Amino acid sequence: GSILKIPIAGEKLFDVLVCFEALEHVKEHEELMKEVKRLLKDDGIFIVSTPNKKAYSDDLNYKNPFHEKELYFDEFKELLKSNFNHVYFFGQRVYAGSHLWSLTKINEIGEEYVIERRNKGFAVTDYEKKEPMYFIAITSDKEIDIPKHALRSYLTDVDNTIFDNFRGHIQRLEGEIREIGMENLRINTELNSIKSSVTWRTVMKWHSLVDKIMPQGTKRRRWYELGIIGLRMIVNEGWRSFWWKYKQHRSSKKHKEQIAKSTEEKILETAQDKTEISEKSETFMKYKLLHFLSQPDIKLSFPKFREPIVSIITLMFNKAEFSYQYLESILAHTDVLYELIIVDNGSIDETTSLLDRVENVTIIKNKENLGFIKGCNQGASKAKGKYLLFLNNDIVVTPGWLSKLVKTIENYPKCGAVGCKLIWPNGKLQEAGSIIWSDGSALGYGRGDNPMRPEYSYLREVDYCSGACLLVRKDLFQSLGSFDERYIPAYYEDSDLCLGIWGLGYKVVFQPNVVVFHHEFTSSSYEKATALMEANQSKFIAKWKDALRDKLAPSQNNVLFARDIRQGNTILILDDRIPAPYQGAGYPRAYRMLKFLADLGYKVTFFPLGNATPWQPCTNELQQLGIEVFYGENLDFVKFAKDRAGYYDLILVSRPHNMEKTFDIIKRFFSKAILLYDAEAMFSIREILKAKVKGVKLKEKDVERMINEEINLMKKADLVITVSENEKKMIIEKGELSNVVVWGHPINVKNPKNDFCERKDILFVGGFLALDSPNEDAALYFAKEVFPEIQKQLPCRFFIAGINPPDSIKKLSSSSVIVTGYVEDLRGYYEKCRVFVVPHRYSAGIPWKLQEAMSYGIPSVVSELTASQLNLTDGNEVLVARNTKEFVQKIIRLYQDEELWYTLQRNAIKYIQKTCEPEVMKKTLNDIITKGFQIKLER
Repeated sequence: GSILKIPIAGEKLFDVLVCFEALEHVKEHEELMKEVKRLLKDDGIFIVSTPNKKAYSDDLNYKNPFHEKELYFDEFKELLKSNFNHVYFFGQRVYAGSHLWSLTKINEIGEEYVIERRNKGFAVTDYEKKEPMYFIAITSDKEIDIPKHALRSYLTDVDNTIFDNFRGHIQRLEGEIREIGMENLRINTELNSIKSSVTWRTVMKWHSLVDKIMPQGTKRRRWYELGIIGLRMIVNEGWRSFWWKYKQHRSSKKHKEQIAKSTEEKILETAQDKTEISEKSETFMKYKLLHFLSQPDIKLSFPKFREPIVSIITLMFNKAEFSYQYLESILAHTDVLYELIIVDNGSIDETTSLLDRVENVTIIKNKENLGFIKGCNQGASKAKGKYLLFLNNDIVVTPGWLSKLVKTIENYPKCGAVGCKLIWPNGKLQEAGSIIWSDGSALGYGRGDNPMRPEYSYLREVDYCSGACLLVRKDLFQSLGSFDERYIPAYYEDSDLCLGIWGLGYKVVFQPNVVVFHHEFTSSSYEKATALMEANQSKFIAKWKDALRDKLAPSQNNVLFARDIRQGNTILILDDRIPAPYQGAGYPRAYRMLKFLADLGYKVTFFPLGNATPWQPCTNELQQLGIEVFYGENLDFVKFAKDRAGYYDLILVSRPHNMEKTFDIIKRFFSKAILLYDAEAMFSIREILKAKVKGVKLKEKDVERMINEEINLMKKADLVITVSENEKKMIIEKGELSNVVVWGHPINVKNPKNDFCERKDILFVGGFLALDSPNEDAALYFAKEVFPEIQKQLPCRFFIAGINPPDSIKKLSSSSVIVTGYVEDLRGYYEKCRVFVVPHRYSAGIPWKLQEAMSYGIPSVVSELTASQLNLTDGNEVLVARNTKEFVQKIIRLYQDEELWYTLQRNAIKYIQKTCEPEVMKKTLNDIITKGFQIKLER
């Protein structure tokens, strides 16, 4: 029947009428209200729900084919207010559970605030910003007494295991806190004892007197501190050493005052160059150094390795406070076998005293400043390591820095040098790799920008990386004759070296996972550095004029093209979210596609059009393959397209709603690009099958319309990729399309472990990211209709494994039905369970989890629909069940028949080897991309 004509005679019959998930399925809302008013008593209550059209459809760019008329809040409000005297509105949204709350803010014992994330963090925002996915209204012609403190509902089902883990973690932390508290008490006791001593009171009175007579920043204070340093030097090193250093200091000061200002004088100057280091920061470093030097028994003792992998070469010329900070960070964070070679270029500040307190380091002392180039070559000549690392003394390294650099140079094909992300102390980016222009000038990519932006966070081949932190193969460095001394004293030696490495057939790579902080221009002023660069630019042009002809002209418009000098074509991939294999819904396939495209040498950008969360470790894995992955809040595809107009050679769009959303933008800003549509599944077919399962009768014209709408989107593409021969055939027949190719799921065969007799239980695997998904329907159907019958004959359990199970699935949990939630590694389940089931009643595309199960050697019982998607034969690769009765019979048979079990296992593995072998799939993908470019040439 119809809810517009409810087959119940009479009037004013019911105290309460509930209308859930119905209003949106009819257009005639006023007629429905008349029926409600007919059946509801005068003081009766009517409860009704409807999707919030803005959140449910508009924001997600989603169209539910079964919804006839969705409402915005104002429309919903007007409909109910015009029919009832009293209306109370609520909102509902699914989080980890389900949350129901009042849309009218009221005073409660506990005040509620709504926050949203903005550019500068979280901030309190309007109450209305708490936007529901569904509206719920309680209405009546009589006022309803709704308790104020019952206006919200939370439906959650939390895994006790998670709670137990957190409780254990909390207990451990509480234990640590207690230990820290005891240690703190002990230290405070000692401190109070010291403070109460006569010595302490005398020392503090002396410091107070010094601060009063000689305030910080005065010349008197500076001479006092120099006197203290001199006194320490006399005590620790003797009169002769002190006198020699004093004479050297006076002589050097007279002739080289500009470059040999004492650290004490520098502290008094305000840092106004590009580093933006405050006077306070330098002062802090200075006093850290003075504190260290005042304790003669403490030394910086570096590890000593007989065969170091890396030789770190660092020049020092004054600025001892920076050197001390640098040495501390190297000692704390270096995690490979290394040696440290320090070249002291005639420092006249505390550098000598500092180096005297450093152990197991090779120190070369020059009587005069030889400059950066000569000093580095001098240090490199003493190196024992396979790799040379040139590292400035005004750098602070971070954990894992060196092992990541070494891993890159050893694993990246033909890598001759690798650099890192340099960040200024103010948090801004110095460079993420550098560009050499055709006129010999250079640009640090991203200079002055936010270093965490996606553009600066993926691995690339670049013209050069700064010599402030540059790892180089020693054999290549020696082949090139070390740093070219035509550039003495400094600047252009790093870009010259990197061009030389490229000339030898090797590559220079930017590694974004290594972050170091760089003060920059501490050894010379910005003005002096600029003058040296200008002088050396002409020398650089003269040497590399042939190579520079291939470089782009200096222009902001060319930065995008020059930042990555790999030779492959540029490809833009558009999909809902950054693909993580554990998410299902086609994302495992999308993830492998991205990896293959990177392996094939294409320059790939991925832009998510829906959820822009950078899922880890997947996002970083893709970035390390050289894929530029966009993520974060406020991504705007229109702005992105404007900024990169004309940049991409080929664009691949996945899923129909994304094609509909982006087609006009693509044609406007990337008119010359080849457009591929990736039909990861026929969405219309899935919805049609879903309607049949749910008992919804669709008219033939509606079925045709749904299919035609999807195929018409495909017709806009130059080439269509589908996942199976079945769907290819349908697309060709329905759409009269010729450019349709097949690319399925690449899967490696695993060596099956555990024999038949070592296994037990039944396994279902599938993600539940989408609402009312095929996986949810399949799991519910099997758990409620099939498994109870199996339990009557088999003592086994049913495992449901998959990310984000909804409440309907969680409620299945029992001693025999185990809902695991997200499982990071499914291998254990595939190897311990005896039978895998795919009981799907509606779906599209191909079942990747079945293919994965087959690759692990766990035999399966599947629905007729699932078998048809992969062209599987009953009794050969799988057992096929057409209904509930057959599912029960065939699962019991497979569970008990060892010979049949091994037959299906062998045949399933052969099927995967034949149809899903990754190297074959990679070649097929390359053929598809090549075909796309051929279409471009032909049109």
